Amino acid sequence: MNLSSLLPSLESITEFQTLLARLRENEREAESVQALETARPFVLATLQRTLERPLLIVTGRADRAKQLMTELAAWSASPEQIFLFAEPDPLLYEKLPWGVETIAARLAALAAFADPQNRRALVVTTVRALMPRTAPPQEFRAGAVILRRGETFNLNELLARWVDLGYEHAPVVETPGTFSRRGGIIDIWAPSEAKPARVEVLGDEVESLRRFDPATQRSKEPLDALVVTPASEARMSRAPEVAAELRAWDLTQTHPVAATSFRQDINALEHRQRFRGIEFYLPYFNPEAASLIEYLPERGLLAIDDWQEIEGAAQQFEGQAEQVREDLEARGEIPKGLKRPYFNWDELREQMLARPRLLFDYQSPDQSLTLPFTPGARYGGQVRKVVDEILKMRAEQARVVVVSRQSERLSDLLRERDIFVKPAPELKHTPEPGQIALVQGALSEGWKLQTSQKLKAKSNDPS
Repeated sequence: MNLSSLLPSLESITEFQTLLARLRENEREAESVQALETARPFVLATLQRTLERPLLIVTGRADRAKQLMTELAAWSASPEQIFLFAEPDPLLYEKLPWGVETIAARLAALAAFADPQNRRALVVTTVRALMPRTAPPQEFRAGAVILRRGETFNLNELLARWVDLGYEHAPVVETPGTFSRRGGIIDIWAPSEAKPARVEVLGDEVESLRRFDPATQRSKEPLDALVVTPASEARMSRAPEVAAELRAWDLTQTHPVAATSFRQDINALEHRQRFRGIEFYLPYFNPEAASLIEYLPERGLLAIDDWQEIEGAAQQFEGQAEQVREDLEARGEIPKGLKRPYFNWDELREQMLARPRLLFDYQSPDQSLTLPFTPGARYGGQVRKVVDEILKMRAEQARVVVVSRQSERLSDLLRERDIFVKPAPELKHTPEPGQIALVQGALSEGWKLQTSQKLKAKSNDPS
């Protein structure tokens, strides 16, 4: 489902044009805008298209972040440039491995902001995902390896560098963060890419670069260049230094099973061996730690979904983290005196205040712009009532777009009224005034937007 053809409808609104002008003229200031929560993905997708500045959207809840991701993908004209900076799976201070998908999603977001040419990168995250400390952006950028057709390189040095960047050797590349070698064919999957790449070498020269399908292992479209970004937030070249620092830990008060696990990890780090759960040691790998906010380019825009909710969530997670630390120390599952693995709210707040900001529903009535959205009606499964409302808006010369899982049923009911509208999986163009479009899909809730050409309305699934 794609609704990006409706983005110009918002671009033509006077209030939105005023917002754009303010954002362009005052790149260091904060702007406040009032907009329905359900309409914000539409607003953000329009900003992504028109501003051509990287966007970081921060919300207080994981479910809200997932909802934003789903709806932004439906609205965006560049859905391939939308990323989720995911929350770590374990709680702060818990010694549990992060999921492969979580690691890949976080690295893809870091890589998107680290690319100075990417002006439409849009990253959605939560305040909890921002809290863990990660590698500084300058170090992340310096770690990237670029391969081009016709270039020569030392193969052994290249593979060793990939290991340093966090890549793991595998017989077959099926997941992000892995690479394999079969003679003169090298496969690698950078977490920043949707698909892996195949490098064919002749001697020391890159003969060809291609994407390939990890399911079938068949080569696809050719590439002129391949950018291999870090595959871990932990740089393995620092592993021996980290191991030396961890050797000073006092494990005498730690549970024997936990102590054995820590000693095994330290031994692996001394030998520069990766292992599941290495993210527990990120504070030691990254003494000059950074957050995703610091990856946002200088002209990037920080959008805050709800400042008060974010502040409350951050303070809640801080309290939770310290309670977890106390409990784990008391049970002997972690040693005392661990480095704090997260940024607290005061630190994150300072980083946010140093960035250009767009605040949704922030209470500053003298300066806030109000975008002309109004809530859509709720129908409680009364499909015929939906049809009555559609016809009413049509008679008012509204542009009517209905996104619903019941689009076929709505089409049948409209046909009974001698109105013929065929449902489609996407909206290819904006309807003219008085026209109806049916799109198969679902969004959270309906809303209406007052435009200069009467009313454009969007309805959610009538159930």
